[in-house]
Amino acid sequence: ANQEIKAGSELFHDYGSAYFDAREGKFGPIPREDDFLLADRIIQKYLGKKMQLFSEGKSKFLNSDLEQAHWDLVRNSASTRLKMILPEKATDIPHAAKVQAARYSLPNSIRTLEWLKENTMCADNIR
Repeated sequence: ANQEIKAGSELFHDYGSAYFDAREGKFGPIPREDDFLLADRIIQKYLGKKMQLFSEGKSKFLNSDLEQAHWDLVRNSASTRLKMILPEKATDIPHAAKVQAARYSLPNSIRTLEWLKENTMCADNIR
């Protein structure tokens, strides 16, 4: 691992995009690493523009309905795989930015140690 793995985190293996491309008929579209990176950039840029409006005194343009309508335009212009990652609700964008797109799109990817003890088996001795 190239970063600390939190206790209870689900581990993922990269099969490569060709694996999922060949199985799209079976699994449907599966987001790729580039999709997650692009989602993070879109979310950060969106928040940056929102902060710019606040700093310019234009926060009246950020009522919840208008903000949701704008976010819907952004999201609906995305590819199917990217749309699967991006939050549906504009109000969820700050949380998605905090945890990043990959973790946001898989909210149950970190389980409590109690859940793991009840529902999993130890893999310490797999060879």
